[in-house]
Amino acid sequence: MLNLTYKEQPTADEPQRAAIYVRVSSDSQDVNNSVEAQIAECEAFAKRYNIIIIRIYIDEAESGLISNRPEFQQMVYNALSKEKPYDVILVWKFSRFSRDKLDNALYKSRLQKRSVRIISIKEPIDNSPAGQMMENMIESMDAFYSANLSQDVRRGQRQVALRGYYPGNCAPYGYKLKKVQEEGDQAFHNIFVADEPYDKIVRRIILEAGAGKSENEIRASLNADGIPAPKGGLWPNSTIHQMCHNLHYAGLIVWGVSSTSGDPPIIAQGKHKPIVSEEEMQLDIEVLASKFHTVVNPRQTASDYMMRGMLRCRLCGKLLTVRYNSEKGKGYYVCKARKEAGIAGCELPYVNIEKFDKKFLEVMLEDILAPGNIKAAIDQIANELSGPYEQQVATVSALEDQISKVKDQQDRVMVAYEAGAYTVTDFAKRMDPLRSAEAELASKKNEAERQLDQQAAIIAQPATVLEFARDVGEFIKHSTPKERKQVLKRFVKCVWIEPGKTKKGKARAKIVY
Repeated sequence: MLNLTYKEQPTADEPQRAAIYVRVSSDSQDVNNSVEAQIAECEAFAKRYNIIIIRIYIDEAESGLISNRPEFQQMVYNALSKEKPYDVILVWKFSRFSRDKLDNALYKSRLQKRSVRIISIKEPIDNSPAGQMMENMIESMDAFYSANLSQDVRRGQRQVALRGYYPGNCAPYGYKLKKVQEEGDQAFHNIFVADEPYDKIVRRIILEAGAGKSENEIRASLNADGIPAPKGGLWPNSTIHQMCHNLHYAGLIVWGVSSTSGDPPIIAQGKHKPIVSEEEMQLDIEVLASKFHTVVNPRQTASDYMMRGMLRCRLCGKLLTVRYNSEKGKGYYVCKARKEAGIAGCELPYVNIEKFDKKFLEVMLEDILAPGNIKAAIDQIANELSGPYEQQVATVSALEDQISKVKDQQDRVMVAYEAGAYTVTDFAKRMDPLRSAEAELASKKNEAERQLDQQAAIIAQPATVLEFARDVGEFIKHSTPKERKQVLKRFVKCVWIEPGKTKKGKARAKIVY
């Protein structure tokens, strides 16, 4: 059995100066981990080994997984100063110093260079190889404990939700939180209680949606009545949409929807009084689903409209955006100025997306595949794919120079850190952006070199360019709107839309190549 004793403990002939560091994670810590208990045991230890206490540092409600603790940082700063006011740092356990293995290694290394030792009064470990091994094992166990604790917390929150209580700390609009305690249960849990008069506003919104009103109509009604949004100001559609789908208002508890652990979300009967019935909420959701198209990721939405971002208004110069008419089931390209301020903002008529995209595609295919234009298209594609070879070589060289400069900056930061000029937090703030910059530049360099090889291959095989040009038309015919858009942008700089002269209410386009 290992004899782990304090071989290097100060004796009566060699009194040493010390700082005591105390940390508790929350007000609910075990009494043995309390501030007073930790200080008392550290002071008793110091008295037993004739150690002089210079200062006591206390961090309350601070996690051991982060090093950005005010008293901790001040203690390290003082220990590394020229005066070096103490020789040892006393902690109740190593976990009080830090639960993060990287922080442990970094801070202990810096303190050891200044001959400042960390002593855990509950974990007697010497500086022998066996002692160092034991210390590493303890630190690994602390790290495991923290990771396991977070899983236990998530598991506990799910159990709380299943019992009908709310595990979070922020109530939805219309409710406020109240702590309650069941008979025989020592813990307090959150339930929702009505937050008047906001609960009545929630009920009004959901019932109006169930009655067939659109989100725009509900928003206009609330704004007209002078009812401020939850965050103040005018009501946005997104807030109304979220409320109309929030099952908490129907007396349910929903938890873990956005969890990354892979566990299915919890939907359970809540302990709170509902603002609307489940039937009213279900009707509201069904009506909205029938009136509005499915909400999807903006990138997916953009891919459905081939010309989005390529059309510009001739009257005011603004880009055209998309507007969907749920009642007619049609989409339109509309000038941003008109979308924001109505016809007073711009008089450009709406452009039917389906008809415009179809006609535009026909015109483009005729232009691209016309015998008179095929040579110009080939020349343009060849120029784009080949490019000036020397310029690409210069790009690669410039990226290599930038990478070298970033590495030099990293070296200077590392030298300053080892000299004690930076705390670990300062070191990370300076080093992380440099590492990100290096990775980004390396990625750009790899891509530039790949393009360089590709260009060389195409230049060596001119027939490839001709074959590529002949395939353009077929590719456009059978590709997705997003893919078509990428190809069309090679040939079209801008499409100007202006009011038509032959028929009122129509628009016409002018293509700029």
